[in-house]
Amino acid sequence: MALIVCPECNKQISDRSKVCIHCGFPLDSLVNNPAQKVEDDEADNNYSNQFYAGQVGKLNVPTPATQQSEIPSFNSPTSAVSTNVPEAYTETAFVQNESAINKKKKILPIIIISAIIVLLIGVAIGAVIFLMPKPMTVEKVEIGEWTKNYDKEYGMSVTSEQKQPFVALIEMSSGDDTYEKYVYMENGEGEITELRSKTSENDELPDETARAIGFYEGKAVGDGYLKSIHTEYKSGYYMDEMGWTTLKRSSSYSDLYKMAIFTVETHDTQTGLLIYDVSTNLNKSIDKNRIMPIIKGKGLGDILYFLEDDDWDKNFDVKFIPRFFIAADDIDSDQYEILTNLNLDSEETTVNDNSIKTKKWYGTEKLSLKNNTSGLLLYKVTRTSGDPVVRSWMFENDYQEWYGAEQAKNKVVNIYVGQNFSLLTEKPEFEINIVGYLNYNDFGSGKAVLKENENDLGGLFGSLENEAQKQKEEEESKEREASELKKKEEEEKNYFKNIKSKIGADSTYCKVADDGSYMEIDTNPYDLDDFSSYSALEYIEKANEEMGFSESLYKSMLRTRALDGTQTEESDKIKVRWTYHPDNGMEVIYSKK
Repeated sequence: MALIVCPECNKQISDRSKVCIHCGFPLDSLVNNPAQKVEDDEADNNYSNQFYAGQVGKLNVPTPATQQSEIPSFNSPTSAVSTNVPEAYTETAFVQNESAINKKKKILPIIIISAIIVLLIGVAIGAVIFLMPKPMTVEKVEIGEWTKNYDKEYGMSVTSEQKQPFVALIEMSSGDDTYEKYVYMENGEGEITELRSKTSENDELPDETARAIGFYEGKAVGDGYLKSIHTEYKSGYYMDEMGWTTLKRSSSYSDLYKMAIFTVETHDTQTGLLIYDVSTNLNKSIDKNRIMPIIKGKGLGDILYFLEDDDWDKNFDVKFIPRFFIAADDIDSDQYEILTNLNLDSEETTVNDNSIKTKKWYGTEKLSLKNNTSGLLLYKVTRTSGDPVVRSWMFENDYQEWYGAEQAKNKVVNIYVGQNFSLLTEKPEFEINIVGYLNYNDFGSGKAVLKENENDLGGLFGSLENEAQKQKEEEESKEREASELKKKEEEEKNYFKNIKSKIGADSTYCKVADDGSYMEIDTNPYDLDDFSSYSALEYIEKANEEMGFSESLYKSMLRTRALDGTQTEESDKIKVRWTYHPDNGMEVIYSKK
């Protein structure tokens, strides 16, 4: 037997070994390589004897001193010891066992480390699930009846078992009109309030009914939520600014207003809806649950009060009180479809008492939402061209830029844009940017309502829902057409009644037939001697203008004599007859053709 050097661990081993007894390296291909042999028989014999002596005790082979010389050498492949040693104690098995032990020693740390990593991942996932905020659930919201609180404030209580802050979405209805109210709930309590002007003579309870339809999650905020707030104050007499001198003379209401305009900035750049309250030193009550769209951390809003004339010299101070913020989801242009682009129409007013004509520009852009069917759409409107001159600070849409929020109804959102009471000489242009969407949650489940499904089964139900929605929209379209026809018939019936209302005519001098077929204006209804009402003459002049008659008609009426008898004039729709007598005054009758 010869010795060779293991190329892996550089230790000497027998050339008959199939694997290195030190490191387990396979040696089959190296056994017959002469370059690896070491010609040292003495070392070979010593190694064999030492190895055999070390294994004798393990093999339980008797080794008396008299027989030691007869122990065969491991150099002989036919030696008795080589053929009688059990397989488990052969040199090859010993090396293989040692290699397996080494492998187990290497694998065990890997298994332990892997187990620790899996355990840590499980703990991390569990912690995330445990710490992740759970969706809020609101089982239901109870709404009380209208009650009169004090002065001109009327309230309706709103309660819930959910004590965490949230905003209840309430649908208010009055006749055929509906609108949404956002009520901040804290400790399970909220309130719907209606403030009426101090000058209002209406002392009856509101006729609106309320129905809770969902809720919004968000966060309660305080004064620290605002980075800055700028409050600008305005005051004046409403009817004077509008040029309604005649109306002011005949009205018993005060037209004194005081107004506060809020420009706010928050500490972050989020987009969403801010619920806030306003208190003032001139009213006992707090104006609650007002809404302000926040666009990238900025908001704009105002509040208006009509007051008694003796409040003119009083200091007007308001406090802006932030309550709750609802963050909006982003919305891309592919998530909605523009059904009707904004197209402005103009409406020109008649000459008022100050001989001033104004224009009102208005229009509506209609959108259809694809991924949601209900909720609140946030948008920004910018006037890109047009003269910003206006006659009053009372209308927030007279600003160069303002923010709005519109509730979606059956996937459809109508964004109204207008510039009221403007001295514009040219048509303005506006740009509408959709900036976010708020989807309210359903009661009980706490899930956003009417979200579009994305899986195949959901797509099937979505198609069915779309078909049902289409049928519903067709039915609603027919209902709208019938409603518009009825409205048109009603307007036709009330044509003269509306004319009377527009010109502000007193019933003493102006009467409308019960069936709406004619209207009569009499400058001397009681046939008093040498009497003719100048107010009634103004009513005649204004009625002529409203019905489209030329100014020459009124001048002809003023020149009418008693001997002229009954005079007539016609337009496309209206026939007018009039007479004049010094004792009876002028009598004018307008009738439909």
